[in-house]
Amino acid sequence: MCRVTSTRAARVTPSSAEVPTTTTTREATMTPSASRTSRPLFGGALTCALDARFEDASTFMPSVPDHQEIFVDRARDETVIVELVDAIEDRTGSTLGAFAFEDACDACDACERRLVTSKTVSTSGRGGGGGDVVVVYGVMRASKSRSTDVNDVDVWGAIIRLPRANTDALVWHCRPFAFAGSTTTPGGDDAAPSDETRVRRGDETPSEALRGVVETFEVRDWGLFGEGT
Repeated sequence: MCRVTSTRAARVTPSSAEVPTTTTTREATMTPSASRTSRPLFGGALTCALDARFEDASTFMPSVPDHQEIFVDRARDETVIVELVDAIEDRTGSTLGAFAFEDACDACDACERRLVTSKTVSTSGRGGGGGDVVVVYGVMRASKSRSTDVNDVDVWGAIIRLPRANTDALVWHCRPFAFAGSTTTPGGDDAAPSDETRVRRGDETPSEALRGVVETFEVRDWGLFGEGT
């Protein structure tokens, strides 16, 4: 499991007072699907929906950074991370997505990475604050934490812009499709193949896990970001 932590974007600490090919598409949409369960984020100030197979990592990990929420499917070694950072300045659209993807790969000490697509999409998410959402997809090769094994990983990401709070919510779904050269997951099942081929053929539908977060992302308490929001 790679714990993405932004290395070049300043992290947002929730207020304790309150609980090589890129495309730009303005009108791309996400299709609702699947059964999901609502997940409180940052004490319930934010919410999203995610498949039940993802466990809250705070129940078994020794520590999770204050600016992150992490969910893990241990059988498939998949990770979904929601991270709050100060708004990334001077970048929009595909340029913003490319920057965030490179940052995520750097944070995971990826030995190889390739950006496949980055675009601005529209979303039906409620209470998101009215900012753009940029979706990015690429592939990286990186070691698991505390391991020399190298996995090949599909990386789906979304940058949900929250201009009211001068904040970006970074959402990452990291899904290994090869485990040190094997296609067998830690749970003993065959891993789904990489999304790269279908994306390069024009099907840029994000992963189900990423869609679940983006379509349902909601800010319920702007006090999370401090006074004045």
